[in-house]
Amino acid sequence: MNQGMLRPNASFQNMNRPPDGIRSNKSCGNIGPIDSDGYFTCGPGEVVNGYTMVRLLGQGTFGRVLEATKNNQSFAVKISRQGDQFLSACEHELDILNKLSHTNVSPKLHDSFQLYGCVFMVMEFCEQNFQDYLAQFRSGLPFRLFTQVATRLAHLLHTLHLLHIVHADFKPANIMLLRYNDLSSLRLIDFGSANSSADLEHYIQSRWFRAPEVLFKKRPYTSKIDSWGLGCVLFFARKRVHLFEASSEHMLCRQMIGILKMPLHFNSTFFVKNTFQFLFQNKKELEELEIDKNAPFFPNSGVLKAVGRPQCDARDWKVELQNVELDEGDEEEEIIMKIIKGLIQWEPEERLDVKKVLDILE
Repeated sequence: MNQGMLRPNASFQNMNRPPDGIRSNKSCGNIGPIDSDGYFTCGPGEVVNGYTMVRLLGQGTFGRVLEATKNNQSFAVKISRQGDQFLSACEHELDILNKLSHTNVSPKLHDSFQLYGCVFMVMEFCEQNFQDYLAQFRSGLPFRLFTQVATRLAHLLHTLHLLHIVHADFKPANIMLLRYNDLSSLRLIDFGSANSSADLEHYIQSRWFRAPEVLFKKRPYTSKIDSWGLGCVLFFARKRVHLFEASSEHMLCRQMIGILKMPLHFNSTFFVKNTFQFLFQNKKELEELEIDKNAPFFPNSGVLKAVGRPQCDARDWKVELQNVELDEGDEEEEIIMKIIKGLIQWEPEERLDVKKVLDILE
């Protein structure tokens, strides 16, 4: 759930008219404007705890984000759904935001309160989401802007990691610009999955940005899962296509193999031991992924059959990162390669941490 994502719900398509079965008044009254799914509903111009609601900004599993004003100042108001699990998640995020209050990692938390069994988090309003910023560059970010974005995002994550917090859902949708087109104002949002390394849940990270150790459920997870996410985001910023665009976990594993070749360690969910029978039955598919017939293990049939997107083919880093439309020098391309390839590694200990990214860019 974030400020930059708009997924209209029936109860918000006409915000002046509450949906059937929802009772509300101009001050959102004492009855409780909650729909059947536990979402808070309120029309534009209605006032909640002194904040005048303007429009819906985004919606997700845990709640909604609305734009609101108070004293001629705009805010983003994140509102949890009713229910203990949603309240608990918002209370956890509030704790993270309070820990970040002295930093510029996230939009500042202005206020928080509870009404109708929902948690309201009032935050600085961000003028632009990162995806809209990138949409201005159809061929991808030129080197100068790429380095600005990489430096700023690595700095934000480094600050987070110094506080022993892992974001755990780093992706373009969770990056905002406080001020329009101002890369120095980049901020991170949606800390619902964030935690210390020891307390990270099994199911974290959106699939296209999910690190191998999370895919393989190889705990404990560390801040290096954010490094992986950063690599995926920077690739998208540079090429305007996703490095991994998988419709399933098996397809994600195949796409990882396509660019990284085979991992060193066996995982029974995605791999099988090398046998002559399996090699004979899947020889063509294994050759397509350029897998050595003498490898100790192979991708299982679920991984081999997970095809249908360009990212499922065997790939080469130099070809993947080349951007002929921008036509920049070898030195610039080498720096981009060093950063992205360094972040996208099977093993966390071989992956660049965000501080090393900053060192490269200095």
